[in-house]
Amino acid sequence: MENTVIIAFRGNLGAGKTVFIKGLARGLGARGRVASPTFVLARRHIGKKILLLHVDAYRIGNRREAMLIERAILEAPRSVVAIEWHERVLHIEPNLTVEIQHLGGNRRRITVHG
Repeated sequence: MENTVIIAFRGNLGAGKTVFIKGLARGLGARGRVASPTFVLARRHIGKKILLLHVDAYRIGNRREAMLIERAILEAPRSVVAIEWHERVLHIEPNLTVEIQHLGGNRRRITVHG
């Protein structure tokens, strides 16, 4: 997991986690459509120099699924791992935590801890 940065995203449904990650993908030079991996759990996006692994743990239903996601994260070489609903992936500590609060309309409060 050397050279991997794990970013946990926290916020209610509709807070803007996926939109933030779309911007992150653009900043990393990832091509193609970036969509929420809600039903497939994880998507890989190839950036100019680094892989973005976008994980949505919201629908993880059991420990086996959580372990599969954890394994994919641990095996992602030289990457940025963006995890929505990180608290459902129990055994991986993030380097950064991004909390997004929806304040109504188009207003958000974004707090970064790390």
